[in-house]
Amino acid sequence: MTPGDSTAREAATAFFVAMTAALAGNAVLQLALDAMTVGGGSGSPWWLVAGVIERGRWVALAGLLWLVAPRLLPHSADGAAPLARADVWQRVALLVLVLPLLWIAATWLVSALRFTALGSWTTEGRVFVAPEYYHGLLLDYAPWVIGGVVTRAVGRHL
Repeated sequence: MTPGDSTAREAATAFFVAMTAALAGNAVLQLALDAMTVGGGSGSPWWLVAGVIERGRWVALAGLLWLVAPRLLPHSADGAAPLARADVWQRVALLVLVLPLLWIAATWLVSALRFTALGSWTTEGRVFVAPEYYHGLLLDYAPWVIGGVVTRAVGRHL
């Protein structure tokens, strides 16, 4: 294995840890919210309602990425030294924290373009004034924050 291969594998390992931590954080967050809910639930299992299975796809992706990482990120031909393990983990942690925010910004940009093209925001635009929308964004983003923080903490100890 070349130094570049080990850097790619290290990044994929860090991503796997982040996604596993996000999955666990999502489950814990949902359990805590269910414990505070008054009245009956939806009747579906909490892990299905919480999107734990959906987020599990990210863990599977991280595992597959680990397998193919050396082929996707070949070492540099100029002989540059690979990044230190801690640096790789810190960069992955930052990516895990920033990626969902970029996704939200991209979604808002596309929505703004759609509202502009339609000349109205009555079709879906009212969602942006509903507190539930922002509550949902917070719950969707919280597991990513957990994953990023855990990955950053692990990276500091390498």
